[in-house]
Amino acid sequence: MPEEAPQVGAARPVVGHRHRLRRRPYRLIHLMAITAAVALTIGLPPTLVTVLKNPRGYWSPQDRATYIVVAALAFWTPVLALIAMARGRVELRRSARSYGGASVLAATAAMTLLCTRVFLATLAYEFHQLNWFGQIPGKKATLWPGWPLEKTLGALIFSHPDSYFSPLAWRVVAEGAEGIVAAIVAVWVVLALSGKGRRPVPLFDQCCFFVGLGWVLWLLWRDVAPPLPLF
Repeated sequence: MPEEAPQVGAARPVVGHRHRLRRRPYRLIHLMAITAAVALTIGLPPTLVTVLKNPRGYWSPQDRATYIVVAALAFWTPVLALIAMARGRVELRRSARSYGGASVLAATAAMTLLCTRVFLATLAYEFHQLNWFGQIPGKKATLWPGWPLEKTLGALIFSHPDSYFSPLAWRVVAEGAEGIVAAIVAVWVVLALSGKGRRPVPLFDQCCFFVGLGWVLWLLWRDVAPPLPLF
């Protein structure tokens, strides 16, 4: 029997199971989003840094510039994580295997854990101060559950009436930066050693990667950089 001629235009079998993501060309909506993100990054952190400024402390110009950078990182980290989770399960799994999306998700998880830890520790302290269980001799036990919660929120969010300083934001962003960076580095190491890590190819994953890298560089700059002379 004569051999059948191959059909013209027939689909070739795909060899292997890995497929490279096709880079989509940047459109006008992408440029508009980048322009809006740059504008927010420049204009919003000087306002957000007032949440980190303790009115009883003193900041040099170098300290203010340092915490303006971390205010921008603390703003964009949960925003990008929420965008990644809102894109659907398939996109979320793909972003979680990327060095960019994984760093933002890990940093957001660390920030959430730090917020929960600080809140519960302060709440337990207020319960103890109000003698909730009657453990302090000579002090009447308090039975109203709303009072410790109100005291905790007042002590963590806006503790000074003439300032926007938030002790919760300071303890999570500034004092807890080591935990955030440790989570980012740990997820990068796990992805690299397991062989599941992917390069941040799409624009969104690249933005996430630069935010994660910014956390690492900011911590190194804060701990290593010498103070600048004041003229």
